[in-house]
Amino acid sequence: MISEIVDVVRKIAEGIKAKDSFEATLKSLSKEKKYDRKMVAAAFSWIFEKMTYNSNENQFSVNEKSKGFRILSEEEYNLVGLENYNYLLNFYNLGLLNKTDIDTILASLELFSLTDINTDVLNVLILSQLVNTGSNSLPGSRFTLYHSDTIN
Repeated sequence: MISEIVDVVRKIAEGIKAKDSFEATLKSLSKEKKYDRKMVAAAFSWIFEKMTYNSNENQFSVNEKSKGFRILSEEEYNLVGLENYNYLLNFYNLGLLNKTDIDTILASLELFSLTDINTDVLNVLILSQLVNTGSNSLPGSRFTLYHSDTIN
């Protein structure tokens, strides 16, 4: 289930990056018939809030653009692997993860001491970073809704 949600988020972000219309992105997701409308609606909402949060965070941070990007140490490279790191960088390039998110995910992976890190593990961590805006969530945020709430 989590992998499906992250897959929907990735496909929507790719559509946004390619400057596809909302209708075209929704139509392409509807053709696959793997995703229900609630999942797609929630994914659009999370992407909007995360991108808004990232842009607001970048406005207030000093010289965010001039900071370098983290390069994996030998231990981190052996732990994460090239394919998994490229998977994370894909989400960074789509604008869904920022530098802090990548650092948090890498630190979390070090704490778990797993022998096999796969995309399922990464998807859990990516989703946690996607919906984690801390106390800076926007008014009317989708994060504050409960499962029993209805949306008109």
